[in-house]
Amino acid sequence: MALKLNDLVEVSRFLPGSGRVLAHPARVKEVNGQAITLTVLPPHELPVEAGSTVIIKKTEPERVLILEAVVSGFRVKPFTLLGTITATHEIEQRRSSPRFAISVDTRYRPIAAEGDWLPAMVWDLSETGICLISARKQAPGDRLVIDLPLQPTVSVAGVVRVCTVQSPAASTFALGIQLLNVGPTEHEAIVQFLVRQQIKKVRDAGSSLFKYVPRTPLRVVPGSRP
Repeated sequence: MALKLNDLVEVSRFLPGSGRVLAHPARVKEVNGQAITLTVLPPHELPVEAGSTVIIKKTEPERVLILEAVVSGFRVKPFTLLGTITATHEIEQRRSSPRFAISVDTRYRPIAAEGDWLPAMVWDLSETGICLISARKQAPGDRLVIDLPLQPTVSVAGVVRVCTVQSPAASTFALGIQLLNVGPTEHEAIVQFLVRQQIKKVRDAGSSLFKYVPRTPLRVVPGSRP
C-alpha cells in the first residue's frame, strides 16, 4: 500500500498543551522518495511551521496507511505543505463493520475513575468501534465513557483493545476501542452522523456529484431530425 498522485488523505497535527488534534482532508500533489507535497483542501489551513510533525492517513477498506512527516515549508493559495516522510506504518483492518475517517473533537474518561474528562479526537468511527487520538496512554482492557458530538451528543461505553503510539514526536496515542452495549438510539445517531460526514467530505473534495455542469443546448436545424 503506497501513496499515489491525487490520493485523498487526512493530514493532522497535535497541538501541544491543548490536547487537541487538528485534522483536514488533503490531496497528494507529489511524492518523490521521502519528499511529499500535499494540498490541504479549502477552506482549511493547518497551523504549522518548519520542523513541526504532521500525520498523514490514507484509509482503504482493508488497510490503513499512516505516515509521519516533518514539515520543511508551506505555501498559501492554495495551502500546500512540503515535508519529508520520517516513518511509515501499515495497519490491517480486522473489523466487523467498516470504519470511516473523520476528525471531530471529543472527550472521554475511564469508567473506573471518577476523574476529569480528557480531551481527544475521533480519528475514525464505525457502528461497532472507534479510534481516539489522545495525549493519555490507556491500557488494553480499560473501559471508557466517550461523549460523541453527533448532534445531539450521545455517550457510549467502550473497551480499549489496542493502544499504540500515534506519533512519538508529538507524544500522542491511538486508542482502538470496541463499543459496548450500544442502544438503538445511539446506534441510529452514529449511522446518521457517518452519512452526513461522508456527504460533507465528498463536497469538500469538490466532487462533481454536487456540481451543476451546464450542457450546450441542442441546436436543431429546420428540416433536419434532432
